[in-house]
Amino acid sequence: MPTPRSAAFVLAALAIGSVTASSSAAQDEPAKADPRVKAALVSLKYKYSVTDRNNYQVEFTLKDKRTQAVFINSATEKFGKLEIREVTSTAYKVKGALSAEQANRLLQDNNKRKWGGWRAVEEDGTTYVLYAVQLPAGADAATLDDAIDAVMYTADDMEKEVTKADEF
Repeated sequence: MPTPRSAAFVLAALAIGSVTASSSAAQDEPAKADPRVKAALVSLKYKYSVTDRNNYQVEFTLKDKRTQAVFINSATEKFGKLEIREVTSTAYKVKGALSAEQANRLLQDNNKRKWGGWRAVEEDGTTYVLYAVQLPAGADAATLDDAIDAVMYTADDMEKEVTKADEF
């Protein structure tokens, strides 16, 4: 698996991990890597790594040799009887807060999406824009693969459109 390309990549991973950790209780240490995710990724034949927060990271090579990292959270949250897992991918970052124009663009884009939505996560004076999908924690491999595709292509398309770069 390719190694992360920049310090920004690492910071984005930290921001994603901090925003997507379970909010049901304060956590002194990250959740253990969820074996259900591992089984699904193995059945999909995806190469992955486990982050220091015990989330799964998969880096894909897309068309035009672009790459896009996807994170699958091990920590889950409860909503009623439903156990929810989150899958995310970072599109871009900006110094400071998003402008009103940038935020409105993301809200308008959300309206076109069938599954998932844009997030703005502020970490140490930088705002990371990421796309997130929530799904049942025990979802089968095919459903997890659909969630991965949704975040990967959506985030990469926005990254390409906004920055013309391939950082995440």
